[in-house]
Amino acid sequence: MTIKVLLHIACGVLLCVGFVLTLSCSTVWAQERITDQVAVTVNKGRVLGIHRGEGIARIPLAAGEDIVDIQAKGVTGFVQTSLRLLGYSGTLQRWSPQELEVSEQVVRSYVTPRLILVVGEQRIYGFQGEIGRWKVQELRPRETLRQVIVKDHVAVLVTANQALGFSAFTGGFFSKDLPHSQDIITNHANDNIVILTFNDRQLLFRSGLAIWAELR
Repeated sequence: MTIKVLLHIACGVLLCVGFVLTLSCSTVWAQERITDQVAVTVNKGRVLGIHRGEGIARIPLAAGEDIVDIQAKGVTGFVQTSLRLLGYSGTLQRWSPQELEVSEQVVRSYVTPRLILVVGEQRIYGFQGEIGRWKVQELRPRETLRQVIVKDHVAVLVTANQALGFSAFTGGFFSKDLPHSQDIITNHANDNIVILTFNDRQLLFRSGLAIWAELR
């Protein structure tokens, strides 16, 4: 067999391998894309979480408990009532309640296909749709939020002194002290990664690792 023939065979093999890898990557990304798969409604004093398949998850409302907000996206459902926060995991097909403190005032809520972030005046509440669990983070005394960045699988909240990272997949809230006397120049975020850029460094938070990394 000549060298020329061998080269042709090798090139063919490389092309086949490249095609398989490309197809595999495309399949993985296709699996990660999430369409809206759940719906939330209220019926006869109960909140219903409805999945695209069989089964309906029900959670009763207490006497005098009023509905404030209802949202659903991807595999995640959210209901805010006058007494608590209700997170629905379409993956597990179950509701998870989180009581609100009497003095707590909800400022804003965010719902993505995989997580819920609720910002209160004194606390931050995060719901991980994959495991159907709430996490709660107390804000420091007199601490106010300056920026809130929320994407499909990751969220970052910035105050004057710290950044709080939250992942849809693991852990709770992860704090990172910010450089003194430096403001954030820019921020960049996609579905899984948030990058905060300062004068002399960058801070990274990734959903899969759920830890802060620093680049200088």
